[in-house]
Amino acid sequence: MNNLNKILESVVKLEGSKCIVVDDFNKATFSLNIVNKSPISDFNKLEEFLNSYKDDWTFFLLLNGETISSCNSKFTTDFIKEFNQIQLLEDDLLGLKLEIYKSSNTATVNVYNNDSFENWLNSRTTIELLNTLSNRIIDFGFINFNYIDKSSAHIFSKRIRVNDSNAVTDLPKTHLEHFNFNQNTKYPFIGTDFKILNASNYGEILIIHLRKLQNLFSFTALFDTSYLDKNILNFQLKGYKFLKSQIDVSNLNKDYDTYADITAWVYSENANIADKLGITRNILSLEIDNENLVISDKVFQSILSAHKIYLKENVAKYLEVRAKVNNDLTDILQEIRSSLQELSQNYQKSNFLYLSFFISVFVLRTLMKSEFENIFTTDATIIFFALLGISFIYLAYTVWVVVSLKNRVEKRYENVKAKNLDVLNKNDIERILNNDSEFDDEIANFNLKVKIYIILWVLTMGTLAIAVSYLSEVY
Repeated sequence: MNNLNKILESVVKLEGSKCIVVDDFNKATFSLNIVNKSPISDFNKLEEFLNSYKDDWTFFLLLNGETISSCNSKFTTDFIKEFNQIQLLEDDLLGLKLEIYKSSNTATVNVYNNDSFENWLNSRTTIELLNTLSNRIIDFGFINFNYIDKSSAHIFSKRIRVNDSNAVTDLPKTHLEHFNFNQNTKYPFIGTDFKILNASNYGEILIIHLRKLQNLFSFTALFDTSYLDKNILNFQLKGYKFLKSQIDVSNLNKDYDTYADITAWVYSENANIADKLGITRNILSLEIDNENLVISDKVFQSILSAHKIYLKENVAKYLEVRAKVNNDLTDILQEIRSSLQELSQNYQKSNFLYLSFFISVFVLRTLMKSEFENIFTTDATIIFFALLGISFIYLAYTVWVVVSLKNRVEKRYENVKAKNLDVLNKNDIERILNNDSEFDDEIANFNLKVKIYIILWVLTMGTLAIAVSYLSEVY
């Protein structure tokens, strides 16, 4: 008997009486029929024990099955006095009943009597147990059964434990994008949620339930479509072959543990789940049939090998796509540099034209007049300023052309990123392009040089215009 039984015996001083215990998920009940009544002197030890576990409780005094007195949360002298003073007739039956109401606002469920609680676990089917526990697991992320008088017992799985209250970092989640299970919202689990990672000094009852839950939710997580009808799981698998079958959850014993290993591998990381599932379903469709769903670890090894081949093929394709992205970037940057080179050449040609005109007129007039006044005639001045006007029109046209080219290049750059999203994810494209840093630097350099060329063009033409105005006979 556990400590609570012993405390009750010491308080009531049972002689020839037996304590009947019923301990389940929601409540623990200790019932005693008093054969030889002895006075109660002290409830402090019992009260201290009960209050230390923060569950509500009520103590009942029964006479011939009817409640004649009760107290809760704290014992009173009136209750003790009434028990001690009661006078029994020959056929009277005196009884005491302690009811402990286990808190529903915490992840921990206290177990006050190991044997009775494990009898309750054993009386439940796996689905019945799941129905009892699922809401609490969804709310808190896990359930911990606190075996008060068996502290050495230990079981750890992500969602159900014994004597392990370490919090989980994530709540159960549905995987609607990967499989279709008709009760995914009610049971948002996969096999790894119930995989036993550590167990010691504990019997088989809860372990058996955990194994069945692990294998049940491995089936639902791996197969395309499944639905649970009472204790029967119906499912469909679409791979190289189509499979439609069903299995009784009570039969999902350790023979099916390989499915749990596969599930742990498939869902071990958020990336590539769809690819792993596709390969797994193809291999499983070749290895199982409607009559025999048991697979060996060799099937898992085949799945791993198929995935390695798949990765090698995809790595080659990845490198090819990556090289193409880099080549496209090189072509785009070269186009930007070519436009700047064109702007530079046009600036040089313009300078050569107007400087040649200026020098030619200047040399001819100074040779003819042998002086430096009124070198530019009215006609020459008009021609120069006409050419100067044409130069500014040409400047505007050139700037429009190169800016249009820049806009087209920017659009092409975005198109290069967009068209590769079907084979590369967005983060990978950003990594290949170094978060657009090289392209952004090239665009910034382009904008700066366009401004510099415009300023130089304007300054050059302005300087020549001032010189012609000063040397012209018109002014």
